[in-house]
Amino acid sequence: MYIQITFLILTINIIKSENPCESLIKKSKDDSDLKNLLSQNLNSILTYEKKSTPSTSCITSLINSGSFISLDYYLSELSSNGIPYRETLSLSISNIESKLNTLFNKYRFTETDYQKVIPSFQWAQNLQNIFIEVKFAHRHDSPGCLEFSKMNININNKNLSLEAFCILGDVPIKFELELSFYDNVIKENSTYEKEAIGRYLITLKKENNTYWKKLVEGNSEKYYPNMRVWFEMKEKYYDEIKEFEKENDDEEFKEMYERMEREEKEKEEERKRRRMERKKNGTKRNKSKKKKKSDLSNSTNNDKKDDKTNDL
Repeated sequence: MYIQITFLILTINIIKSENPCESLIKKSKDDSDLKNLLSQNLNSILTYEKKSTPSTSCITSLINSGSFISLDYYLSELSSNGIPYRETLSLSISNIESKLNTLFNKYRFTETDYQKVIPSFQWAQNLQNIFIEVKFAHRHDSPGCLEFSKMNININNKNLSLEAFCILGDVPIKFELELSFYDNVIKENSTYEKEAIGRYLITLKKENNTYWKKLVEGNSEKYYPNMRVWFEMKEKYYDEIKEFEKENDDEEFKEMYERMEREEKEKEEERKRRRMERKKNGTKRNKSKKKKKSDLSNSTNNDKKDDKTNDL
């Protein structure tokens, strides 16, 4: 009687093009029982499988339910009947692996395991807004973090706090950023949004439509070594800032703006010099390694000659 009812339910599901394995999984007592149900209804299930997609396949249902005894049996039957299954199997396994890895990375570390890092960021402004692009990496030219287990961004009238947990190169990292603004912003009109992978754009609405001498209070060089001017965005609003300069005819503003541009150019030149220096040092190390390898090879060859001489 039980088998007849199960077969009837399965037949109805086939007619409706619903996944028959889902019904069998719900009806079964355990994995071994499910295997027997699959065996009893195999022909109709195979008919369904031929028309299914990876997301509706019985393979996917069996993997998601953890019914691996039944899965082993079912894959064997698919193979014996010449029904393609490898693509669906691969996609289903990849999907479950991705979900498991996400969970694993989320809970594999405690908060004390995370290394604290100030993320790199660049900023620019027009007269109405401050634009901050945060890259979740310790340097601008390093790969950014792809996924976060937790992310918090809080904006107030005078400051911003950011906190993000991620796994970067199998290393647990906690990104922290605290900014005390040079002037006030309007919290309610300020926003943040995800950009490219590993980047966020924060837009701060200024309380006063004016030019900020700097982004933060105090010595930004000391506390934010990974901060730099966002040149592309700065160029976008260059004419607007220049027009503001002309209208105000403020000598102090002109001097300040020119000084900022000069200082930023000097910083950029210093960054270029350091990059060239690192590249040069890397080349020297490679040459040194090659020389040592050559010396070792020559030494080995000389030892071989000495051995031959001794043999003679």
